Amino acid sequence: MVPPARVVLVTGCVRDGAGTLRSDIDRLKEALIDVPELRWFLVESDSEDDTLAMLATLAEEMESFRFKALGQLRRRWPERTERLAHCRNQYLDELRSPRHDDVDSVVVVDFDGMGQGFSQESWRSAWIRDDWTVCTANQKSLYYDIWALRHPEWCPDDCWQRFHSLCAAGLPRSEALEQAVHARMIQIPVDSEWIAVDSAFGGLAIYRRSALVAGRYEGIDGDGRPVCEHVSLHRRIRDDGGRIFINPRLINAGLTRVAAEAIARRLQRGRR
Repeated sequence: MVPPARVVLVTGCVRDGAGTLRSDIDRLKEALIDVPELRWFLVESDSEDDTLAMLATLAEEMESFRFKALGQLRRRWPERTERLAHCRNQYLDELRSPRHDDVDSVVVVDFDGMGQGFSQESWRSAWIRDDWTVCTANQKSLYYDIWALRHPEWCPDDCWQRFHSLCAAGLPRSEALEQAVHARMIQIPVDSEWIAVDSAFGGLAIYRRSALVAGRYEGIDGDGRPVCEHVSLHRRIRDDGGRIFINPRLINAGLTRVAAEAIARRLQRGRR
């Protein structure tokens, strides 16, 4: 096994997370218990619950915990992906601070209560090899994060742009959704080989620090359309020679809401 990272920054975005944030943090702390030095930096925006109070409490309790609150961004950036890109770029800026020069790996997490499957075993599975730049998560049920996924055969395009193109061509919305999104939600067995991709996320990813410091997230493309913000970052990493994988054993969740909806639609189609 490759020696795991020694100094790790855990980061990500949170909105309306008052009910799940503490359990998310506790689960991550347990999964990353082997890490000698663990730091935290969360970016908050647009919350309408007690997320800010919870973040302030965590900062008082944990010496290594910091956060940045950006307030209400929806008026300035109505498009969700544009807001997300702006928030994610805040933690990239934080990573470039001299205080984090000694960080070797960064764990980017969606703080939405979905990471109940992340464990010490998941974390350790990333370190059985050292040929990766980005190691991304898998789920026990269907792999759900198709918008962030780019793979030459499995998902070569933007699934939602594909969906709108199929609708424009006259396909019923339910059939277009199945072809563009749900049919691409497959189950990846945990004992599968690592899958090389051009982009993936899945709610949690481990990055080499060097891959992130030159990166940038973008949530709008050149035509003004919303795009998954992870894809632009990963394109830069790939252009710089980085290697991105889905690690089947890096489990962070079981059955996600999105996957459950896909399964329900498949069952419904099967009854027709």
